[in-house]
Amino acid sequence: MTKEEIGAVLKKLRLNCGMTQQQVADALSRKQQVIGHWETGYAQPDADTLFTLCDLYGASIDEAFGFKKEKASAVDDESPLTEEEEKAAMKLYNAFLEAGIIQPGGGLTDRQVEFFDGLSLMINAVFGENEGAD
Repeated sequence: MTKEEIGAVLKKLRLNCGMTQQQVADALSRKQQVIGHWETGYAQPDADTLFTLCDLYGASIDEAFGFKKEKASAVDDESPLTEEEEKAAMKLYNAFLEAGIIQPGGGLTDRQVEFFDGLSLMINAVFGENEGAD
């Protein structure tokens, strides 16, 4: 999904709620121009803001973007992580621990699972279109 497609979904959700960009901006303590940039694909909200927007619009990430967990688990390449990928994954894990997003040895809450699903969606939107470009 491109930034423009994400923006179009955000605009559609906002319009379906009958809200103006200014009303959304006020609810998020942002400038109206920022909302406009998100909706045109000029910029993207971070994952946490994306969840806040969906909550504001009364939609889940799954509903808004048609994201299905089956898609996330359908992996074509089942090869093990490279050492570099493993190190990067551990850095992310430690950063999430330090930020208090996850707890050591604990399971994930539904909200955390939704957060990581949304994060995956955004990463795929930004980097997925460049796959195979090497």
